[in-house]
Amino acid sequence: MEKIIELLNEAIKNWLDFQWNDILRIKYYSETDIRAYYDNTARAYYNITYEDIISKRAGFIEWLVRENKIDTNKLEKIWYEKTVFRYDWQYIEIVEYSKYESLLMILSIQDKPIEFLISVLK
Repeated sequence: MEKIIELLNEAIKNWLDFQWNDILRIKYYSETDIRAYYDNTARAYYNITYEDIISKRAGFIEWLVRENKIDTNKLEKIWYEKTVFRYDWQYIEIVEYSKYESLLMILSIQDKPIEFLISVLK
């Protein structure tokens, strides 16, 4: 869990789009959420649920893949078949999802997605 917190601290300023000079710091986490403080006196905080961390909307997973923080060799290859039509013939093409899309799909079906995410970090 400490690795996730370290990476969140690294990405959090851009992720939550804060305008303050103080970098947001994660100080506390529980079974359901993480509490991040964005002021030195800890008067203001932001709760981040684990669903926020693994969601596409938050952008954290995309950031992890873009910054090469994920060991993509540990991910399954996910693909789909695409039928391509050309004039009077057709063929089936195998198309592989991107590493980012594959990771999102795998996380979405995990019983314990945070533990899985920790297992694929470099």
